[in-house]
Order: sequence, then structure tokens, then C-alpha cells
Amino acid sequence: MSKSGRTCRRAGDTTLFAFGSPPGLPDFNLGAASGICWPLNSSEIGNVSAVADEMLEVYPNPTNSVIYIKNKKGKKKELFTMLGELLYSTTKDEIEVYNLPKGIYLLRCESQVRKLVVK
Repeated sequence: MSKSGRTCRRAGDTTLFAFGSPPGLPDFNLGAASGICWPLNSSEIGNVSAVADEMLEVYPNPTNSVIYIKNKKGKKKELFTMLGELLYSTTKDEIEVYNLPKGIYLLRCESQVRKLVVK
């Protein structure tokens, strides 16, 4: 069970999922705080089309210069390392990443998180 004590099961599945970070790691609130269990399978992803207009879109991905964020105008966006370290926070819809080392990063806006590859 996670530090928060919240767990869930995917419908029709006996696998138990825990919310939050793994034991011994800080909780950067990047998990499924919304109540959605991770990992999602492809059929579950297909069921979210009703909220597609509000989905966080990040492009181009991968990139080596600038990323653009769609559908989240004026909202707070945060860029994290894979270890959960906050690198950048803004309300702009574009973020310059040319100064970041090559690697994988996480972009969070509201309760949505997207993987970003800097090449």
C-alpha cells in the first residue's frame, strides 16, 4: 500500500495498483491522483475521446529546441526530470528546451502528465 493509503483495481483485473511514489522515494504528485489507475491499456485510452479537446498536447516530440503546448492556454505547466526534480514552471504555451541535456522529461499541466523526449 502506498504512503497515501489509496489503492485501486482496474475493472475485471486482479492486479492491485497503488497511488503515489514507490516506497523510499519522494512523492512529487505525478501519479494517478485523479483516481485513474496506471498503467492504462489501449482500450481504456480509447474511452477518453469525450475529453480530447481538453487533452494536453505537446509537440514536436521528440525535439531539440522548443516544445509547444496545446489546449492549456494560461494554465500552469511544469517540467520535471524523471527523478521528479522541478526544472521549469510557466503559464506560457511554449518552452525552450535547447539548453537541456538529451533525455526524457515529464511535463505536467493540471492533472495531466506527458513524456517529453529531448534529443
